[in-house]
Amino acid sequence: HKLYPNPFVESTTFRYVLKNPSKVRIELHTLKGQLSAVLADATQPVGTYEIPIEASALGLSQSVYLMRVYIDGYRFSERLVRVR
Repeated sequence: HKLYPNPFVESTTFRYVLKNPSKVRIELHTLKGQLSAVLADATQPVGTYEIPIEASALGLSQSVYLMRVYIDGYRFSERLVRVR
């Protein structure tokens, strides 16, 4: 998985690869834990995926966010930093 660019001004992209069909849920949270957006929530086939994250479309202000990624039983978090 890869998030680029980070920090970002207006947009960034999260790229990941699934080697098996998997249930995927990707959430974006504030550092206080408030859910800002659900970027993906579906069972996805094998493949490479890119999710564009557009700050203005999601109403993201200049701040640090936490992206929580759940793929089947696997879970990890990634920090996103929006700057101006």
